[in-house]
Amino acid sequence: MSFQNDNSHNEPAEPPIVVLLGLPFHDLTLKEALEECNRALKGNSPEYFATANVDFTAQAYKDNDLRRILFYAHRIVCDGMPLVWASRILGRPLRERVAGSDLVPRLFEQCARNQHKIYFFGSDEKTLAECKECLEERYVGIQIVGYESPPMGNVEEWNNEEIARRIRSCEADLLLVALGCPKQERWIYAHHNETGAQLSIGIGASLDFITGKQVRAPEWMQKIGMEWFWRMASNPKRLAGRYFNDLIFLTFAVFRQKLSLLRRKTRPDASKPHPTPPPDFDLIEWPSDVERANVNSAPFPGSITKAILLDLSAIEFIDSSGLGRIAALGRLCRDSNQNLVLLNPSTAAKSALASVRMDSLFPIAMSKSEAAELLAKNNSATAITQKEKNHIRLRFEGTLEAATYDQMMDELLLAIQKGGTNVIIDLSKVDFIDSRAIGGLIKIKRELAHQKRELFIDNAKESVRETLRLLRIDKLLPEYPSSVEP
Repeated sequence: MSFQNDNSHNEPAEPPIVVLLGLPFHDLTLKEALEECNRALKGNSPEYFATANVDFTAQAYKDNDLRRILFYAHRIVCDGMPLVWASRILGRPLRERVAGSDLVPRLFEQCARNQHKIYFFGSDEKTLAECKECLEERYVGIQIVGYESPPMGNVEEWNNEEIARRIRSCEADLLLVALGCPKQERWIYAHHNETGAQLSIGIGASLDFITGKQVRAPEWMQKIGMEWFWRMASNPKRLAGRYFNDLIFLTFAVFRQKLSLLRRKTRPDASKPHPTPPPDFDLIEWPSDVERANVNSAPFPGSITKAILLDLSAIEFIDSSGLGRIAALGRLCRDSNQNLVLLNPSTAAKSALASVRMDSLFPIAMSKSEAAELLAKNNSATAITQKEKNHIRLRFEGTLEAATYDQMMDELLLAIQKGGTNVIIDLSKVDFIDSRAIGGLIKIKRELAHQKRELFIDNAKESVRETLRLLRIDKLLPEYPSSVEP
């Protein structure tokens, strides 16, 4: 099926998306964000929301795992006036800042009114106890059904199955996680489906505002967008360096994205033929200009039953609204358990995608045969098990992430049953690994340690090694030493 000449100009089911510095922000007001929270709390499947500020975007820009986590959050709102200002410079202004410190208190009011149960995870026991006491005094009828302070160390090393079980036993509707970015985002992404909560949100330092440990800026400073300055002035030793680095990042990233918008081509690339999609794809062809004024003219499917091949060869100009439409399509594909492959992106499309790091989120193919190969590769975490004398070598192919976690664990458990002193995980054919999959490898490593056996990784690509370094797991999952005889 092809969507280029029919009337399939459906609108995404989610609110309008503006891609800003690599993240797909939903253009929501505070009131609309609360309505989205209420919708999720009454829904049938777990969701997670994120409130992202400049520091989030800076971290996600260089952290592929965090960027994917935030990219696929069910809703992501802008918690920072500098980002609102940046959206204006880039020609697609977000209507307002939705601060987590504004959203959370109103969410408490809504939960008390609708009898939704709340659970806190994060911070320390003293702060959590004070927070529970403050909220029960402030909001009549509020139900805080539990709280827990996590252990020290990396998220992936915790007994997360047991933590999720304890949360699930409290039958919470709303899970608020206060671990700070990126810990809280990684934990929520990996485990929100296991806690039983309908909605999970990372709330960072909001607990300190509730208990009075931190004081918000005067209202007049909030209104002019200078609350960040108040926070920095209140704790310069901790925040001044971070905010300075964030400013440098913001300047660079806005300039790069703005530059890509100025590169409007005079005509589309001439040498690229319109392909016929293979049977396992639906083809969508977009027009030459996809920007704020005409973004709805870009075809968008109402439902997805096959992988989508999005032909971007005709693109002469695409802005943050157009990128937002790609993001919405990618998110719909993920929700439908299908893949999105970008086909023949023009120079203008490549530049725009690269400027916001979206080129690392979707496979790109130059032909239908290449697209078919990419689809086969990304559909599963296929594994080949070999026995090498007294070792077991397990080679994975494709991506290791939340979507392929169960399959990966099944393969690992089968492999370790075959014996061997060491289990070697060959990652030479793995392009991406996320924190959920890394947590699974650590779980297997612990199980092997009880049996006095070892787990090593081998032949990992630099992008995978970088993820392990960012998570500070590279020492916990050591590389297979060449000195060890198989």
